[in-house]
Amino acid sequence: MERKKASDFPPEVLRLFDGYVHGSKSRREFLDEASKFAVGGMTAAVMLQSLQPNFAWAQQVKKDDPRIQTEYKGRDLFAKQDTKKRIEDLVTGVSVLKARPECSGKIGTVGFCFGGGIVNLLATRLPDLGAGVAYYGVQPAASDVPKIKAALMIQNASDDPRINDGWPPYEAALKANQVRYEYFSYPSTQHGFHNDTTPRYDEAAAKLSWQRTVDFFNQHLR
Repeated sequence: MERKKASDFPPEVLRLFDGYVHGSKSRREFLDEASKFAVGGMTAAVMLQSLQPNFAWAQQVKKDDPRIQTEYKGRDLFAKQDTKKRIEDLVTGVSVLKARPECSGKIGTVGFCFGGGIVNLLATRLPDLGAGVAYYGVQPAASDVPKIKAALMIQNASDDPRINDGWPPYEAALKANQVRYEYFSYPSTQHGFHNDTTPRYDEAAAKLSWQRTVDFFNQHLR
């Protein structure tokens, strides 16, 4: 399939797709609403297919590499997980990591989208977390912000209302509780700009944000 860019789609379709990916819209709702923006051969179904991740674009290791075993499950299994257990498993995982001989005792976490929200959440749960970098993740409750001891870096897309609407109150809470943080918003980018398997990928923003991530961890964790 030809690789497209976010600019090839109407902004309204990109927002509809974000809603579909995150569960606020069904596939049928996406197709019905996106059909209003169909032009020529770019039907709603074609737009949906084009916006879906194409993992071949980001391949680093061949899926039939003899050194690894691979299998595909689909997003349905993720939706069936026990949310509370999943969070506790992640918190427990930090203890397992710290017990390993390779660990210096300093812990950092980075996540994207759902994972970005997990970074924000873990910052409220782990008093010994050294640093966290959250890419376009949902914010924790303001009442939990006083628990944050880690240094945070928040990296958001400029065109991402679902996430950006929650930033002002989160920032106010961070400032009120004197939490160390850095914030970056990348111009002309969409939610998921670091994901190189979709048209929303923005190479310049991805590279710059990742260098900032590495520098941030070097500053706070070494």
